[in-house]
Amino acid sequence: MYLTILILPLLGSFVSGFLGRKIGVTGSHIITCTCLILSSILATIAFYEVGLCSSPVKISLFNWIDSEYMTISWEFLFDQLTVSMFIPVLYISSLIHIFSTDYMAEDPHNQRFFSYLSLFTFFMLVLVSGANYFVMFVGWEGIGIVSYLLINFWFTRIQANKAAILALTMNRVGDMGLSIGFFALFALFGSLDYATIFSLVPFMNETAITIIGLLLLTGAMAKSAQIPLHSWLPGSMEGLKGAKHYIPIIIYIIFLFIYSDNSYDLKYSSLLPIFSTVSTSTLHTITGNMLGDGSVSLSKLNKGEGKYAMTMKTNSLNYLQHLNEDIYSQFTNTKFYAYPNNLLPQHKGKEITQYHFRTKTHPYFTALHSLWYEWDNRKNKFVKIIPLNISEMFSEISLAYWIMDDGYFDSHGRTKTILLCTESFSKEECIILQSLLVKLDIKSTLKVRDKVNNKYRIRISKTSMDRVISLVKPYMHIDFLYKLGI
Repeated sequence: MYLTILILPLLGSFVSGFLGRKIGVTGSHIITCTCLILSSILATIAFYEVGLCSSPVKISLFNWIDSEYMTISWEFLFDQLTVSMFIPVLYISSLIHIFSTDYMAEDPHNQRFFSYLSLFTFFMLVLVSGANYFVMFVGWEGIGIVSYLLINFWFTRIQANKAAILALTMNRVGDMGLSIGFFALFALFGSLDYATIFSLVPFMNETAITIIGLLLLTGAMAKSAQIPLHSWLPGSMEGLKGAKHYIPIIIYIIFLFIYSDNSYDLKYSSLLPIFSTVSTSTLHTITGNMLGDGSVSLSKLNKGEGKYAMTMKTNSLNYLQHLNEDIYSQFTNTKFYAYPNNLLPQHKGKEITQYHFRTKTHPYFTALHSLWYEWDNRKNKFVKIIPLNISEMFSEISLAYWIMDDGYFDSHGRTKTILLCTESFSKEECIILQSLLVKLDIKSTLKVRDKVNNKYRIRISKTSMDRVISLVKPYMHIDFLYKLGI
């Protein structure tokens, strides 16, 4: 359904443009208007499912670019912001199409005009639904090209030619800033994917983020004709003199991409939260901690506000010291509090086999909690989940800390492999984690722990053990090498 919202305007544009002579003016009107109305209805349903029911959808079609560290896919993300943008874009576009059927009735080139109009709508939908900056840029440039075609609709008029060229040239100035911003994003984050960038932003340098935000703002200023990149807008109106009945249509279109470009680009890029600077490897470490026995606890204060802290248990005090000095110190200077489990009443007098640790509250944990936990109405509590962007957060570092935090070496019989405890996650989430291991060229199987309660563990295949050891040994704390059978 979600891809159909994008495809219908494109289909209407192609039919009206390439088959316009066969279907005639009336056929062009009916097909393009019907496609837009159907898209609007589907967008309304999507708004209910995603916007009101909070069920975001991500669709990945295929890889576009796969070169060294750059991996870009044709992906579309339908979250609450996206479906909120769909409503005004599609509703207003539908009204414009319907209005134009009568207002443009006397023009001999109706089919071409309606083809441009539907194509413009399609590229706006691509702009707001792309899951990474490259897909967004396709929609961005598509809007620029169709704007050129609409301003230059009467291409036999010299003034229309000049106005269209001016609009395209001014937009290239903005696109230059936008392109540099994309290069800077990739240099800083190593990715152009929204999910990756948004999860890493809290760790990045404030100055770098500010510069990137200004570069992206330059593109939005040119596209929406803001000072000093505004001169193309009055020129486009000048190019339409003598074509009085086009002006309301163009103004509507300008309103649409001013609304979509500015709100979407600024909400997603320039207003991102900034906390501090930390290395990217820290995120992968935290991911491994969270996959293991780590948790982000939430306690309610008297005023109803949440207080968050990182919690973990381990049998190595040296490991907790390592986490504190080498990992968590990069985004907070608060000390961890470690205490042996024999402090608990039921453990008094027994040998110390495990330490518990808790950090002080830090603002970053609020975002971390919402990433890894969701409210379960049936259980009436927060439950741990696999984040949507887990593939960007997972690496051999994550695997190393996952093994240290909640894995064990199983030497029963001739197996001699590693079992990863994943009882916090559902079977479907365990399958997702298995797919991450496959990306590291590691084979694994699911082992039933408690079928009634849907609890499973992941068993690394014996044939992949050498691969696992070569990947994670450089990141393993010396106290935990026994978990690799070393």
